[in-house]
Amino acid sequence: MGSGKGMEVTHSVKYLTDQLLIEVYHRAVDLQLDPDFIELLNTEIERRNIRLAQVVSA
Repeated sequence: MGSGKGMEVTHSVKYLTDQLLIEVYHRAVDLQLDPDFIELLNTEIERRNIRLAQVVSA
């Protein structure tokens, strides 16, 4: 991530609502997007103490 874009994305996910973050995460996994992007989303989910098992049925 030498271009600095990684930092922009990292800061941007902080502005997503919890629900939108979860939706984006599930879509990224379903679409098999870049593993680094999925990990970034997962890190933010963990930072917010969101348990995916709690929201799967939501």
